[in-house]
Amino acid sequence: MMPDAVQSVDLSAVDDARKNPVLRRGHSALSMQSGLQNTTGFQSMKKSESQDTPSPKLKSVPSLSNLNLLQSELAKQKRMRAGAEKLLRVSDVSLPSSHHTGMSFLGNQSLPAYNNTTHKARMRTQSELEDANRNIITLEKKIEAMKRIQDKETDQTTRTRSNTLATNVSDSFSDDARTPIDMSTTSPTWILADILQSLGDKDNSPEFLLNKSNELVVFLQQYSSLREDLVLTSIGHRLQFLLLHNLSEVVACGFRIARYILTDLSTLSVLKSLRVDSFAIISLAKDPKYTAEREQALKLFRKFLEIDGGVHELSIGSFRAIVAVAETNDDALRPIALETLCELALLNPQSLYKANGLRAIIQSITDGPFDLSAASTATIIKMFELPLTRTYVLQEYTISSIIAPFMDGHAKNERLQNVAFLLTIILKTWPGMIAFSEKSFSHLKGLISCLTYDSPSLRSIIVHVFLDILRIRTLPWVQSNKTRTDSYQNFTYTITHSSKNNSRKVVLESESSIVNQHTALLLRASIDCGLIDKLKSVILSNNDKSTRKALLLLSEIMTLASSLIPKEFFHERDYMAMLPLVRESEVLHKNLPTAVSFLVERNVRKEGKGRYSLGMPGKPVDIINQFSKEARSKVRYMVDDSEFKQMIADTQVMTTKDYTKWNWNLLSDLITGPLMSPRRLEETIKTTKFLKRLMSFFRPFKYRFSASRKTKSSQKYIRVGCEIFRMFLSCQEGVKHLSENKLLPQIAECLAQVDPYSGITAADPVFSRQKLENTACHGYFKMLGVLSSDPNGLQMLGQWWIYNMLYHITERRTGRDDLVKLFIKEMDYRYQTHLRILLRKVATTGDTSMRIFATNHLANLLLIEECQDFACSILVTQLCDPDMEVCNIAVKLLDHYCSDKEKILQLVKKRPSLDHLGRTAMPLLLRIMSTDVGFRYLSDINFIDSELESWIEYKNLSYIYEVEKLLAVEIFNVRPVLTTASADEPSTSDTRSVPQHFFGELVKTKSGMNILGSTETFTSFCNTISSYSARIYNEHEVELYDTNLTSMFDQEKLILDLKASLWAVGHIGSSDNGAIMLEISGVVEDISYICYNTLNWTLKGTCFYVLGLIAQTSEGMEILDDLGWSTTVAANGSPLPLCLPKSMSSFFNCAENGFSSQKIPADILTQSEPESSEVAEMLNGRRSQVQLSKSSSSSVVSSLLGTGIPSHDMVLINSVLESLIDMLVNVSKAMTSLTKLKHKHAASFETEPALLLLALEVLSKYKYKPSARRYVLLELFNYGKMMELLLKKDRKRSKEQSSYVPRKQTTGATTIEEQHKEPSPTRPT
Repeated sequence: MMPDAVQSVDLSAVDDARKNPVLRRGHSALSMQSGLQNTTGFQSMKKSESQDTPSPKLKSVPSLSNLNLLQSELAKQKRMRAGAEKLLRVSDVSLPSSHHTGMSFLGNQSLPAYNNTTHKARMRTQSELEDANRNIITLEKKIEAMKRIQDKETDQTTRTRSNTLATNVSDSFSDDARTPIDMSTTSPTWILADILQSLGDKDNSPEFLLNKSNELVVFLQQYSSLREDLVLTSIGHRLQFLLLHNLSEVVACGFRIARYILTDLSTLSVLKSLRVDSFAIISLAKDPKYTAEREQALKLFRKFLEIDGGVHELSIGSFRAIVAVAETNDDALRPIALETLCELALLNPQSLYKANGLRAIIQSITDGPFDLSAASTATIIKMFELPLTRTYVLQEYTISSIIAPFMDGHAKNERLQNVAFLLTIILKTWPGMIAFSEKSFSHLKGLISCLTYDSPSLRSIIVHVFLDILRIRTLPWVQSNKTRTDSYQNFTYTITHSSKNNSRKVVLESESSIVNQHTALLLRASIDCGLIDKLKSVILSNNDKSTRKALLLLSEIMTLASSLIPKEFFHERDYMAMLPLVRESEVLHKNLPTAVSFLVERNVRKEGKGRYSLGMPGKPVDIINQFSKEARSKVRYMVDDSEFKQMIADTQVMTTKDYTKWNWNLLSDLITGPLMSPRRLEETIKTTKFLKRLMSFFRPFKYRFSASRKTKSSQKYIRVGCEIFRMFLSCQEGVKHLSENKLLPQIAECLAQVDPYSGITAADPVFSRQKLENTACHGYFKMLGVLSSDPNGLQMLGQWWIYNMLYHITERRTGRDDLVKLFIKEMDYRYQTHLRILLRKVATTGDTSMRIFATNHLANLLLIEECQDFACSILVTQLCDPDMEVCNIAVKLLDHYCSDKEKILQLVKKRPSLDHLGRTAMPLLLRIMSTDVGFRYLSDINFIDSELESWIEYKNLSYIYEVEKLLAVEIFNVRPVLTTASADEPSTSDTRSVPQHFFGELVKTKSGMNILGSTETFTSFCNTISSYSARIYNEHEVELYDTNLTSMFDQEKLILDLKASLWAVGHIGSSDNGAIMLEISGVVEDISYICYNTLNWTLKGTCFYVLGLIAQTSEGMEILDDLGWSTTVAANGSPLPLCLPKSMSSFFNCAENGFSSQKIPADILTQSEPESSEVAEMLNGRRSQVQLSKSSSSSVVSSLLGTGIPSHDMVLINSVLESLIDMLVNVSKAMTSLTKLKHKHAASFETEPALLLLALEVLSKYKYKPSARRYVLLELFNYGKMMELLLKKDRKRSKEQSSYVPRKQTTGATTIEEQHKEPSPTRPT
């Protein structure tokens, strides 16, 4: 009789498929209607490892020797098999009942009625299926044999498994091992049924269960669609059978199977009803030696997190089981448990707080290990960000716990260093910095007060903390420890540290940097907390290494404060107060007479070089150095004849030919001084052989200078040689002497030796690659460079055909890139000569490496006024280079060059082609758009309209990620490692500058303002900001972050839109035209209100940076001044992008509100761990607060069991409950009491499940040590027998509640009736 669920099938489709030869060959598109809903997995089935079946002869398949042909034929046969299976399932008939044995694991599915008209077609298709299976087996064997022949290294033909249990165990838990199961002759549904049936047989050996469990997991990996068709209520009994097994490895297989069949909330609910989570809780309480079982139990809990909404299905008992593992330092699963807690802290902080999991995370920050500390720190910072998660972290006194090792004063140095690193990470983030502001920065004041402790190492570490957060120097121990360096890189967006130099200063010349604003706020908070006074006391009262570091920090603070903090907060008298401190420290520390003054001088002059020049056209130090150089030259020039003769004699040139004995410093003074006089030069040439001997030394074929080794000392020879050339070029007599000297002809001959067209060859050329690398011969190119800087010298280069030879050498086929690089680097291009043609030739026609080198060298020419137009024209040409790296370099150089309107106009006149470069050219295009001429040029090529549309649609949101990445890189003070080659190249871009914003550049012209005004874009920005400000004003902001009221997607979308609007408005207000628009709209007031009052601490930082952008104009400074912000100006009076709140207490007032406004719900507080005082009260007779009365105990346990409990058992239950409560304070006493109860009531502790349920309930409510949990769950009770009895009662109650178990309905599926009785899960012996 056909079941009711059977559906009628249109058999005309079967007839059509049978008549169509393509469909008959296996390419049918008909859907399968049997046990599988999706058959795509069968088409990619892998070759089975089984080699037991003899190889039949291949039918209708020719003998193929080529491996590719065999594989192609194999794929064809598989497609034929898949098509045949589809046809069989479409035309399938009701199978005999014997075929359905064990198939109740699949949902109710329907089979089409049997039709005699399809019998012949079915038989023919069945025959084709069998042929395809045989062909596949044969082909697979041939392919395997051919692979063995081709690859001798893989000489093992088959994998052999050991019959021992240990080997099976090791293979069973590898998730990566996916050995395909042979499906050549059997349907997947029958194989699945066979595996599940064998798992329910209690007589099978553990080894057999392990093998079958592993096969089931591999099967579910191959055919994931089968998971949806499984009836978990039937499979659950087999799962419980595995979990009740005595062998730990078999239990682990049970957890692993449960993890793979878990797909959604419905399956998760079924697993919970099967009490799988209780089994996992008990397994996690076992001894750490049961690694496999505990690991699979923990992975099962982690699988809950992958299910949408599954995290809320985890019970508090499960949370506490994971917490217990995380708190065990020597547990191998501790890292996984801590990572799980970090995820739970963000997904379900309420439940984790109930389970005291946050304490484990916070404790790992200070206790380590370091890798876990970094992850825990990131979690705490993220929880600080939002009000609903912040409440739980603050309740645990997080900041106090982190700085506790410093307050202790006895912590080990390594621990302090680890905590110091994490402390700097917290302080560099907005949530962390605001968390430190609690109670008027009481935590920061406590940290600073540790400077007074009598511990030099502690003081040194704290000083390093402030050096790091103020972006002065990195922590030295982070770079010296590779493990910590790697963790640091992972924590800070994988930015590489520089291991050579860990000193880095805040570069204030970059006036567009908004990172300085963050540093200024941290600096002012530190000063307000008394950092300067504490540093002074350290300097005056101690004499160790920490004293020098404290003085370094103090001098840096003074320097930074004078430039970053507005004058109303930091006066000049504060800086001058350091001078008497220096004098007093010199008196107190006699053994440091020069160290203190040296540090002050070095830090103020060298480390702080340029910090006083904000807004000035040049650096005072450079001006002073140039003046002193000219003064020294004039002094040396004024000597009388006797002194001049004595200087010549003292050089030893006239007395010896050994150049190593010559006084080269005196030679340099002589050449740059007296000999610069034309009269003295002429007299020296005519009356002495001084210059003749000196020039003879430099002649290449004398092999004196040209043969000297390339060392640091040989550089003075090159320096003097260049000075000699300048001396000769300074007067007409010198030009005449130089042109007649043999030096230039010999240099030209050396070039001819490497010129392939000159006809001059040499066995060992002077300018060979080896000599250029190892000798001072490269100095000749510096001398030629001096000649190229003077018209007379250029004429000499042409006189000796040097231009011609350079044309030949620069050809690509010569292969002398080293010579070409020397020539390009040393020549002077200020004059319109052949040198410019040569440079253009190399930059445009050389190979890729030479084009890159020449393009990079143009950065130097852009700094020379006479070369700027020439360099700019070459760079415009390079924009069309076939290599994108060359194009990118050219774009960056042009972007760096176009710093004012005149240079932009110069570039626009050359009409650069930029549209093909995409995102790379965007900064340059935006810079061009900021001028009237550039705006018209870009309008003509339709750039403005298309880019405006793109920014409105998506680029405005993308800008958030770009600027926040820059802020993270800059605030964390990490820089990429510079190679030796790139270290000599000038910086092509300012990494500290804020990325350009389209709307910010658009409003710099009146035409751009008109375009922006014609759209509603600016109005929409203002409305977005105003609406959020109104939400804060109406006290509805916290509702936004409540996931019960607003989905996570809506939260993220609203915050992203708000940040995008804030950055757009900030950039618009950074120009004079945009500041007027902001003043009219009044949006700055809303931004300031959000910055002062928002509960989202990261959003507070965004508003703070945006206000800094607005402070760059005079109008913006006036607006901010009215709103309670102080701004600062550069040395020339121009506004800087810096603003600080006038009242720090008001600015961090939102932090105080954030600390107190959100309270933890009462129901969560009542379920949290009782304090020690509460436990004491319970022990003192007031146990009524937590002790269950007889009636309440009966009701609670009855609700857990679903049955009534006799009254005489309640006495025992109350006694057990009392002992469990006592265990919170006195573990040993409680264990003794429970042991006595167990001896007295042995039967109850063996067979009463209520006791086990009570223990699980108590363990979920209170925090117990891992040893106590292990005792209660594994030693006190016979948990295996109790769980077996409990599962039987669950099954009995389930049968009483329903006469049948509803099965999962699958549309269009066939039905397989259950023909066997499910075995009851019993604990195997």
